[in-house]
Amino acid sequence: MRIEIPWALSLKDKRNAVKGLKDRISDRFNVGISETGDLSLKNSAELSVVTVSNNAAMNDKILTSVVNYVETDKNIGLADYRTELL
Repeated sequence: MRIEIPWALSLKDKRNAVKGLKDRISDRFNVGISETGDLSLKNSAELSVVTVSNNAAMNDKILTSVVNYVETDKNIGLADYRTELL
C-alpha cells in the first residue's frame, strides 16, 4: 500500500509516523509489515503487508481489515493499495 503523510516536514517525522503505524498494524492484526518503497520521500511511504494461511478467504479478510484500519487513521492518507494472492 502507498500512504501519504502530508504533515511530515522531515524524514524523521515520516519515520516516526511509519514506525507507529507499522507497530499498530502488526500488533492488532498479527501480520508482517515492512516499508518497501519511497524511502527517501518525506511525505509518502510504500508498505508491504504479509499474512500466511491455508485459507485464502481468511487472508483476504485480514488484509481488508488492515486497509480499513489505515483508511481510518487521521494522520495518514491511503493513496493506493493492491492485494496479491500467491
